[in-house]
Amino acid sequence: MCLAAGMDGYLSKPINVRELELVLKQIGSREVADRSRHGTGNTDTEGEASVTWNAREILTKIGGDEALFREVSEIFLKETPKLIAQLEQAVATKDARMLEFTAHKLKGELGYFGLKAASQAKELERMGRETQLEHAAVLLMSFKTEVAALLGAVRKQVLGDSAHA
Repeated sequence: MCLAAGMDGYLSKPINVRELELVLKQIGSREVADRSRHGTGNTDTEGEASVTWNAREILTKIGGDEALFREVSEIFLKETPKLIAQLEQAVATKDARMLEFTAHKLKGELGYFGLKAASQAKELERMGRETQLEHAAVLLMSFKTEVAALLGAVRKQVLGDSAHA
């Protein structure tokens, strides 16, 4: 049914760690190949994820206010690691409400920066809201990689700009 619905694959329960690792490697390989084929992505990031974000686009979204852009970026850099830690705690303790609340906060912040990470936060939020935490840990691993790469890219842009200001 999963494949007929358009999914590329699935893992059935109970989860086998070796199968999970294989699937995650395959997904990562496909994403790298897609980015290479389409010439997208920023390969100079932290972690294994490749993040594309456009500071000018964000600046346009906030009315061209460079001071606000810097402030939003610095808050994002400061607060996101704390929120990720809260997500990890929520998943570890199976706290659906904390997962929903924290993912919702991150989704809002990632709406400016995050692209793929914002949709992952939305899915984590849904999992919390519907108390369906079976796959939250797997999604959280991918989400953390994506966010780490995004934080690296934002840090480089913001701190790089401030070094030249």
